[in-house]
Amino acid sequence: SMSELRRNPITGEWVTFAVNRGNRPYDFVKTNTPKEDTQKTCPFCIGNESETTKAVFQDKENDWTVRVFPNKYPAFSGKEVDSFSDEIYESSTGVGIHEVIVDTPDHFEKLHQFTKEHMLDVFKALKNRYDDIYKNDFVKYVQIFKNNGAEAGMSIVHSHWQIIGMPIFGRIQKDTLYYAKKHKKEHNSCIMCDIINKEKEINVRLIEENDSFVVFVPYAPKMSFETWIVPKKHIYSFGQFDEKHMKDFSDIFHNTIKRVSMINEDISYNICFMDSPKGDEQKYFHWYARIVPRIGNFAGLEFSTGVFINPLMPEESAKIYKSKRL
Repeated sequence: SMSELRRNPITGEWVTFAVNRGNRPYDFVKTNTPKEDTQKTCPFCIGNESETTKAVFQDKENDWTVRVFPNKYPAFSGKEVDSFSDEIYESSTGVGIHEVIVDTPDHFEKLHQFTKEHMLDVFKALKNRYDDIYKNDFVKYVQIFKNNGAEAGMSIVHSHWQIIGMPIFGRIQKDTLYYAKKHKKEHNSCIMCDIINKEKEINVRLIEENDSFVVFVPYAPKMSFETWIVPKKHIYSFGQFDEKHMKDFSDIFHNTIKRVSMINEDISYNICFMDSPKGDEQKYFHWYARIVPRIGNFAGLEFSTGVFINPLMPEESAKIYKSKRL
């Protein structure tokens, strides 16, 4: 059978669907777990608080559910901005803030096992940290993400998120802004708002919706079973979520992560909140959350061209997701 090339209209990235590879993608789901730490030695477990840096947020004094502290090995740290460039190379101090959000006191509890109430507590804590970090002048972009499983780069087994306030924003954010502005100029509308309307109308990749959000498999996903959770209202940042958004997001996120875990209980995945960089161009941006199961290989073609090979059509993924009974 023919392979099909598709372009992601949000980032401009290309994906090729090589469906003739014949395997069901869950044959490739690797189930190796990160090196097992025991509860005794795990720094994230309740009772081992002294093993981490001092908490900047904890929802309860003793019997906490969510606890946040600065990362011991930050990717970005410090507040002094200093930069250098010549006609070829450019560098600057990696100023910023890097925090760890431990979202359960229980060493073995996984995200798909959380109750909806627990999930809401986690997002409230993330929002609290987002708002705090965003206020800093040296922060140009705030990234919230979660790695689950060894394949997704998780180094500590105990469930946690990370939030990073960065002095720069990445190529994906830059490209996303570029395509959003281009679409606005050509069609006088938001590209993501248009995508939501189209996905609802054709209904081949849509998984679920509630008052405030839609969940669908995107038109050109890099990985099989990638899903997007998108607010119906045009909001550009996590900071703009009101109480209703928080509640509706927790609910639909809860359902979506349950579906993901039904593909394979040990599936590795990354969750990324795709936020807007600070600045006047924010209004073009439409916030969304990506859940990306790590299925298949990131290898030579991906590294050299940025073009991904996906063995499963998104319409197929959506069908499989929809067949899961919650």
